[in-house]
Amino acid sequence: DLSATVYSVSVAAGGGGGGGASTIIVDDQTAGAFSTSGTWYTYWVSHPDVYNARLNYTMSKDATATWTASVATAGTYEVLAYSWPALNYNGGWDRDARYTINHAGGSTVVAAAQGTGTGWVSLGSFDFAAGSYTITVKRNNNGGQNGTYTNADAIKLVPGGAGAGAANIAQAHYFVWDDTNSDGDLDSGEDIYLVN
Repeated sequence: DLSATVYSVSVAAGGGGGGGASTIIVDDQTAGAFSTSGTWYTYWVSHPDVYNARLNYTMSKDATATWTASVATAGTYEVLAYSWPALNYNGGWDRDARYTINHAGGSTVVAAAQGTGTGWVSLGSFDFAAGSYTITVKRNNNGGQNGTYTNADAIKLVPGGAGAGAANIAQAHYFVWDDTNSDGDLDSGEDIYLVN
């Protein structure tokens, strides 16, 4: 079976995040790094499902909340948004919230369901140069089937992105060559090796 996994190797969580990169968390209480537009309500509660005992929520279409993250070390980071894991009241959390992630390559809009999993919802992995970047959540509709409330609590950038974890090596044959002139092409006189 050539698709069977024979070896599994670890990929370090910091790989691709740049040497010395640290996890970055921006909360709705981080001074000068959080703002809203439109109508938002603040909910203070000492509850393990609310990050740092406060969150903001809206029921207004097109209302936005923006976090500003300062990246000191360039690299790839996984971007996550914190959402209270469950809300079984009046339609629940937004299942179609729109996050705009500004990064080194431009900006990317991601649709995400709030209130799922353990609180942190992955928005994907992106490259960041050193500098300041904004991440914005927008309420995309007025409730109904997609949930009544959109929340804004905290965002997190984890160095290494989705590349961290394990890499499985299947039982197969691989061919490599000694690319002596580093042109990416197999040229006459360059040796081919079979790796089992």
